[in-house]
Amino acid sequence: MCEELVSAPLPFWADHLLLPRYWSRAGWWFDKDALVFAMKLLDIRLGLRLRYSGGRRGVAHTSGSHRIGRKIAGRDWHRITINQDLSLEEANHTLWHELAHCSQSERWSRETGDPIFLFYRLAYRDGVSYRMKSWETHAEMIANVHGPNYSLLVVKDD
Repeated sequence: MCEELVSAPLPFWADHLLLPRYWSRAGWWFDKDALVFAMKLLDIRLGLRLRYSGGRRGVAHTSGSHRIGRKIAGRDWHRITINQDLSLEEANHTLWHELAHCSQSERWSRETGDPIFLFYRLAYRDGVSYRMKSWETHAEMIANVHGPNYSLLVVKDD
């Protein structure tokens, strides 16, 4: 399967992968080829914009986040923000987790027919606590399976 993904033609959005222009404070950066592979693997079809945050560690929800960006170049986009102070391993795990949310939101939109930007507003309103939601447990499973085996980040050479 991996060989098929690597050799598959890039979709039109391959040029719609926007990365920060500088290294994280922790000394890692995003590996574009690895991200394209992950997007194929998870069937992510919309463009992706990656950003850093400088949030305080130890505070809830500061490792990373996924949002649906509305209409850049006429299309919806995914926006993932990763805390740039995380270690390489923590950032990689968080990135896989947030990419899983990209995949989930697209699949949810295709299956329900609802606009993708309503994913969190509609799919997350089920009365279940945040950490117990099936979306979160699934995203964590994706991160636990792929994170240790496939890095989406590179380390800065000193």
